Amino acid sequence: MASLRKEVYKPETDFVKKKKATFADGEPFKFGQTAGGVQGNLENLKIVKEQINKDVKISETGKQEFAKELSRLQERRKHLTDRVAKCRMWSDVYEKDIGPMENGYEHLCADIHVLYGAAKEKHAKGLQLLYKHFDYHPIYKHWDDTFTAVPFKPA
Repeated sequence: MASLRKEVYKPETDFVKKKKATFADGEPFKFGQTAGGVQGNLENLKIVKEQINKDVKISETGKQEFAKELSRLQERRKHLTDRVAKCRMWSDVYEKDIGPMENGYEHLCADIHVLYGAAKEKHAKGLQLLYKHFDYHPIYKHWDDTFTAVPFKPA
């Protein structure tokens, strides 16, 4: 087709000199090259468009998965927030009602330890009194006697 154009258009033989089409910068306009370049650009743009459409579909799928995961995490956050609120309520009740009682229990245990230590000492003195004034000794105890006075000393 290019050879056909050469035969049809010969500016040196025409009576009226035709001006070549040019771009704004003065470069001659070559229709065949430009059309081929535009066609190539269109093909490239089609390929890019298809790739972008694939990427958009993949992104939509990822967006849906992300939305599901976000929903699940928000539900878990609500559950944990409710649980923290319940634990705080329990902690407040514990500090208000049980905490003072626990401190009282520790003081009570300390008092019992002192009182029990005094009771053990008195019991041992009582046995000494039985040995001294009544000649009591566990080895010589009668078989029908129900009296027992073994000093009890727990660890």
